[in-house]
This record gives sequence, C-alpha cells and structure tokens, in this order.
Amino acid sequence: MQLEPSNIRSYTVSEITADIRRVLLREFDDVAVSGEISNFSLYPASGHMYFSLKDPSASIRCVFFRGDNESLQFLPENGMQVVAAGRLDVYSTKGEYQLKVSRLIPQGAGALAVALEQLKKKMAALGWFDPKRKRPIPRFPECIGIVTSTQGAAIKDVLKVGLRRWPGARLLVYPVPVEGARAAPQIAEGIRRMGLWRLCDCLIVGRGGGSVEDLWAFNEEIVCQAAVRCPIPVISAVGHEKDVSLLDLVADLRAATPSMAAELVFPDREAALADLSNRRRRILRELKQKFSLAAGRLDAIRRARIWKNPRLLIESRWQRLDDSKTNLARDLSQRLVRASQLLDTRRARLQALSPLGVLARGYCLLTDARGTVVRRADQVSAGDRLSARLAEGRVAVRVEPGKSGRKDHG
Repeated sequence: MQLEPSNIRSYTVSEITADIRRVLLREFDDVAVSGEISNFSLYPASGHMYFSLKDPSASIRCVFFRGDNESLQFLPENGMQVVAAGRLDVYSTKGEYQLKVSRLIPQGAGALAVALEQLKKKMAALGWFDPKRKRPIPRFPECIGIVTSTQGAAIKDVLKVGLRRWPGARLLVYPVPVEGARAAPQIAEGIRRMGLWRLCDCLIVGRGGGSVEDLWAFNEEIVCQAAVRCPIPVISAVGHEKDVSLLDLVADLRAATPSMAAELVFPDREAALADLSNRRRRILRELKQKFSLAAGRLDAIRRARIWKNPRLLIESRWQRLDDSKTNLARDLSQRLVRASQLLDTRRARLQALSPLGVLARGYCLLTDARGTVVRRADQVSAGDRLSARLAEGRVAVRVEPGKSGRKDHG
C-alpha cells in the first residue's frame, strides 16, 4: 500500500525522537515517581547510578548522575521503595524514555531508618547537634516567623495560642508544602529567606503530625543546613511528642508540637502583668525602706548638739589647727638640728681630706712657671722661678745652685 505524501508526514528517526523529547521535557519537566528499585547498578568509575522503578503494572528506566547523587545519604538497593524526583527525557541512542533523577527519597520504615541513621552520624560529625552553638530565644519577641503550610493544623494552633498569650505580637508566615518530594527544598528556601530578611526575632519551622514518610522533609540535610545557617534562632515544631526529627536536633529549641512552640515563644500576657505588678510592689517596698533609713539619719543629724551651738564645731576645728601648727613647728626644728649636725660632721671629714689642711700644718705646694706641681728636685734647675702656695697666700722663690738640683749646663 502506497501512502500519499500529502496525507502523512515522513520523519527520520532522529526527528521523531527529538519531537518526542521536546514534548516530554515540556510536559514532565518536574515530576516525582514512587516505586520499587530493580536492576540497580552503580558504575564506580563515573559514579552514575542506573536502575528501574516498578510497580505491579509497569516500570520506568532511571538514571541518577554523579553530580546529583553525591549528596545521597544512603545506597539504593533492589527492592527498596523510594520516591524519585526529576524530569522525563529520551535516551536517543536506544529510543527509550527515562527519568533523570535529581533527588531520591526512601520510603518504608526500614529504608528510612537506614537513611536517618546515616544523616544523623554525618550531622553529628559536623557539630550541628552541639549545645554550645544553640542560641537563646528572645523573651519578648516583637515579630515571630513561621515556615509551614497555610492549609495545615500547625498554623491554626500557633495563631490560636499566640493570640491568647500575647495579642500584641506580630506573626509573619512563609507558606511551604510540608510533605512530598518538593517539600524539603521549599522549606529550606523559606528558612533562608526569613533569615535573610531579618524581619523576625525568631522562627518556628514545623507541621502537624503524620507518618514517618510525611515528616521526612524535616530530616533532609538541606532543611537542617538552612536551620544551622539561619542568623535568627530557629524553633523546631514537627509532629507530636513522640516524633523526633533531625531538625529537632539541630534547631536552637525543640518543641514537641506547634502548639507547644507557640507556648514557648509567645510571652504569657497574664504572667508578664503579674510579674510587673510584683516588681512594682518590690520596688515600692525597697524605696520606702530607703526613705525610712534616710529620714532616720536626717532626724539624728537634726537632733545633734552641733546644730544647737555651731560654734562648738568651729572651736574644735580651731584647736585641732593650733595643735597641728605646734606639731609642725616642733618637727621642723628637730629636722633642722639633725641636718645641721650632719652638715658639721661632713664638713670636718672634708677638711681632714683637703690639701689645705696639709698646708695649714706648715707645708707648701710648689709649682713651676707652667703650673706643674714640683714633686722632685730634678724637675727644676738653678735659676728657675717657682711659686709656693702656703696655707695663707703665695710667695715667689728662685732656685739656687745646690747639690740636689739638676746640673746647670749653661
């Protein structure tokens, strides 16, 4: 049978494959598929993962490239129930459609427990659970932020408790989905934005109760990392009392439920008013005690004898001044006597050591014309003129020829 070209368009294999790929990318750019892993294989050299997702009626090929699976906290296994998020694409070489996975979330208690334990060990090693990095919650916050779903019970519980406890507080809500494959990135983005805007004093992050799978988004590393990096204190309020998420462990404060978070964060108006009243009574009581003590001291001063005869105070001061003057004069006189005695002693010592004392005993000091002291006879010659320093005055002398002088060669 021959087809009329005008009725049916002829495609090449590449053309029809490309058109199918464009349709798939446009219609299924962001999907989440749940199923059981089968035919799992990991290529260590490249780090890429290949597997199929199946249910009782169908299966789909999946590829999980290394750049996307590096943050995976568990190793996929055949038979494991998971939710794979990504986009549909066509592998042109084989003409097969496949799911390019960007995130893989385990389902079922066993797989979730393995993933949870692996995440917990990693976060503990990073120090995210360290109590020293936890920040205190403001006692009287002006604005409280909350990252949760606007359709769930959590927001209603927080509003109800908040309006009852502290009607004047402001609440800023960042709406996000709180379960499913897309929940964790949006919760993390909500925490990041609320911290970036700095409009709130603290931030509640959470949701109401649910299954382990429903609450899994609050175990995701991306959510916990956003809480650790948030510049404002974070309060985790996930599920019920028995539910403990990884966000509970990294948050600055853990509340068992959203209602309990509101109880912890919103001040109690009645308790605050009662505390103010008690403080007011205590301050008034302390002021009365201080006024009573001051009044007693003032009355004692007023009754003192000095106010009846102020001259007594002046006379007493005069007498003390006269005593001080007498003591000062006596002390000064004694100091002068001791100083004079010390001066005489040192003068006597100086005189004993002075050359003038030697001259006073009948000696003289001879110097030649140049002023050089004459100590030996051979320093002078006959006819030299010398100066003799006596105890009192000087005399000029001339050297006569003698046996002790230098020989006269003239």
